Amino acid sequence: MNQDFARTLKSLSDSLRVTVHHYGRLCLLLLGLSVAAFSLARLTLTSSAQGQATVATVSAASYASVVAPDSIAAAFGTGLATATQGASVLPLPKTLAGTTVKVNGREAGLFFVSPNQINYLIPPETEPRTAQVEVRGGDAKISTGTVQVSATAPAMFTMNATGTGPPAANVLRVTADSHQFYESPDQPISLGPAGEKVFLILYLTGIRRAAPDTVQVLMGDTVALVSYAGAAPGFVGLDQINAEIPRSLIGRGEVDVRVTALGAPVSNKAKVTIAGASNQAATSVTLTASASPSGVSQSVTFTAKVAVNPPAINAPTGRCNSKPMAATSAHL
Repeated sequence: MNQDFARTLKSLSDSLRVTVHHYGRLCLLLLGLSVAAFSLARLTLTSSAQGQATVATVSAASYASVVAPDSIAAAFGTGLATATQGASVLPLPKTLAGTTVKVNGREAGLFFVSPNQINYLIPPETEPRTAQVEVRGGDAKISTGTVQVSATAPAMFTMNATGTGPPAANVLRVTADSHQFYESPDQPISLGPAGEKVFLILYLTGIRRAAPDTVQVLMGDTVALVSYAGAAPGFVGLDQINAEIPRSLIGRGEVDVRVTALGAPVSNKAKVTIAGASNQAATSVTLTASASPSGVSQSVTFTAKVAVNPPAINAPTGRCNSKPMAATSAHL
């Protein structure tokens, strides 16, 4: 989550029904994602020999220079669009304010356009190699650049809008009697008494093409058990991982969280703090991740109501359907 992203996804959660497919026993809440961008000063933009402006494309979550097909990307430049406009419908429009983006000649879906920044979806058909990016503004100005594409490129959104720090995530606590409580990942996480399970629900982009059994979440030097890794149902370009926090981490304090997948670069590092042993009962906390960058802001809140419905003990998969609560309009 980073500063100056401005995807206005107004009302895209209207009539949303969230269905979570998973490999474990839990259907998890999708709640609270904010994405923003960082200063253009962190990118070096030049002009080509032909006089065309250059556009720089990075992951919208981590600012890494490698992206994946069907992932959320951010493009930075100057004069990219003649106006500021955000998408308000799905499927994503291919034109906003007269601006288009092509990746290897394929038109990309647009979340948001502005003179200095565009948020867009890497076309799903994009080949895993160096891709050509072309931005054509409403005034016919063309900006060009390249971006490295990998089949999988995990990139976590974070709460502090920098691509570091606490992840944009939910902490789900499941008590021994199957009650669920949601907590914030920016507070010390107690793993509770024996019999409780605590899950870190990460929101990221770039992992939906990975084979689920090759996706790993590393918490410090410990591999967490992943019960779901794939697309976040109902959302464009957003992925989700449900990982159980190992009880061996009790009292470890601050630990790095990273995501890996076979053949992919390691994700950016997020951080969580694991508290010491505690026998206190869990309390419910409402979590909304947000960012307030200077200039244009971007945030989005997804609200869903999810109930536990464990499959039979030998069943490899499960499904949980949820009815939407009141839709929340938002900026992204």
